[in-house]
Amino acid sequence: MVAAADFLLLRLRMTALEWVQSQSAPEPSAEVYCPTRDVATARAQKVRSLPSVVALGADIARTLTVVLSELADNCFDHNLGNFRDVTGCWLEVHNESGCVRAIVADRGQGLLATLKKVRTDVSDDEHAIQLAFRGGVSGRAPEKRGNGLRFIWNTFNREMKGTQLRYYSGTARLEVSSPTPNDALGANIQRTSAPVYGVYAEMVFRHKTDV
Repeated sequence: MVAAADFLLLRLRMTALEWVQSQSAPEPSAEVYCPTRDVATARAQKVRSLPSVVALGADIARTLTVVLSELADNCFDHNLGNFRDVTGCWLEVHNESGCVRAIVADRGQGLLATLKKVRTDVSDDEHAIQLAFRGGVSGRAPEKRGNGLRFIWNTFNREMKGTQLRYYSGTARLEVSSPTPNDALGANIQRTSAPVYGVYAEMVFRHKTDV
């Protein structure tokens, strides 16, 4: 059992990836924690006015806001009543060494469990990522809600040239740079020995002067 004081110290030091790789974890700090959908939506909408995001250009700022909103919505749409321990998501955007890093993570049931509800033939975490990003399957079927990971994949390749995308769930990870051809998607999905308990999504944007 972790003492309350130790949990507080752990919360202050934890990165988003460490948070979703821990078998048990505390609530993140208030600066990144979105316990409800309305908090996540409001935080995503504020991203476009951050100086570091504005510096990327109006088009990227607008697109990043849309993608973050979609990723945050997924956290709540797919995990209602199924969060491992901490409800909600981690949403963080920060500037570092000439780039902007945007992260959305949750400690929910993960992509594989979500898709298995509508596709019993999904074999493993790698297969789940490939199916979700290629389209044609949704964890909310038959509901028509949100745009899904296929939308994010298309937007990433069409409107985020030079951006890096990392998407981890369970024991699988997708790591690509934009643009990446659709037929190369599977080749960029690998198995990892450090499982993610939920979903971790990260985008890295280089400032124009660094491209």
